[in-house]
Amino acid sequence: MCVFLDVFPGVFRDAFPGVPARGGTIPTMSAPANRSGAVTARPPVGRGRRPFGEVRQAVLQAAAQTLFEAGIAGFTVERVARRAGVSRVTVHKHWPSRGALALDAFTDTFHIDLAFHDTGDVRRDLREILGAFARLLASKPAGPAFAQLLGAAQIDADLAEAIRERYVAPRRRAVLDILDAARERGEIPADVDVTVMVDMMWGACYNRLLMPGLTGTLTEDFARSVVDMALAGACASPRA
Repeated sequence: MCVFLDVFPGVFRDAFPGVPARGGTIPTMSAPANRSGAVTARPPVGRGRRPFGEVRQAVLQAAAQTLFEAGIAGFTVERVARRAGVSRVTVHKHWPSRGALALDAFTDTFHIDLAFHDTGDVRRDLREILGAFARLLASKPAGPAFAQLLGAAQIDADLAEAIRERYVAPRRRAVLDILDAARERGEIPADVDVTVMVDMMWGACYNRLLMPGLTGTLTEDFARSVVDMALAGACASPRA
């Protein structure tokens, strides 16, 4: 549900570009198996080729550990490769940039659950989706790590594209699908611009994630209040 570059003018729109195709499930983000964010990387191994799946997992685990320990500022391909027991060439072969690798490590650690279906109650669905999003990003190390990824995406084109295409787009499609169905059921007026609703709801959460000292703390209750206000505004009066 909402992947991020949306903090300053023009950034929200970049985070949620128009997406033609729409999916049918609602993505939410589940808590990590280890809330501390600690990930045990595989130690270096001797000579011999390992299966790609094993190598990939070793790299992602090492990348997550590095991201959570050193932040994006201390996140380097060299450091990850050494920790995973692979060469830098191996890492560069599968990830175009350190930012794209960091994003994959983040989403691999905080698994994305795409099995949350439309219940037919738009308020209930949106409160659950946005509440779960806020719950995860209000926790550590998820929130600080994701905020750093969003910041790095402003100067890393590969990371920006990865966040937009692999993180934001599928979640945005699912939410828009929920809102379209709600319009068809008459829960919200047919003339409401649902893309604006999505920008308002997720934008408010990203604003609190990235500027907590100015805007307040991102909490699950805040996210649910945002949903209630967005729906109230959508149903309040005819659009001009």
